[in-house]
Amino acid sequence: MSDNIVQLVPNTGVAPTPMSDEEALDFTQRHRKDLVDVLTANGAPTDGEVANVLLKTLDGMDRQALTKMKIKSDERTNDNSDKLAASVIAGVFAQLKGKNPYEKEVIEGQLLERAAPAVDLSKLPAIELVPGETDIGTSDLTYESFTASQGKKRPQNPEEDLQEA
Repeated sequence: MSDNIVQLVPNTGVAPTPMSDEEALDFTQRHRKDLVDVLTANGAPTDGEVANVLLKTLDGMDRQALTKMKIKSDERTNDNSDKLAASVIAGVFAQLKGKNPYEKEVIEGQLLERAAPAVDLSKLPAIELVPGETDIGTSDLTYESFTASQGKKRPQNPEEDLQEA
């Protein structure tokens, strides 16, 4: 974009000089300020057309200033995000103590085989399977069949069930 922006100069025979994006913004902002100074030299304009030009110029100045503020805010946010990411990465490296957890240890050309951690099954409680617990497929369980398997009968009054509990 900056290659297409050229500084406007009076017809002096001198070729226009290319401007950077920042220079182009400063250039337009400077000319907007000059235009506002001219339009308000005798106070607020009373002509509707002049007042409209003034309002559009001021609006452009406001938008440019707000955009610059947002860009600066975004840059600060990005810097903070970069610092946070760097501190997280440093924390992970500190916990790993400089070792890659995905590399296997090799000593004198020999790959060290480590046994996978095993669970001591004698410390676990015995598993007692309930009939139908490991069945695969849909269940035909109904309220009656469930309560019958639990040794209860269906209450005639729903409040009876609450009183038993």
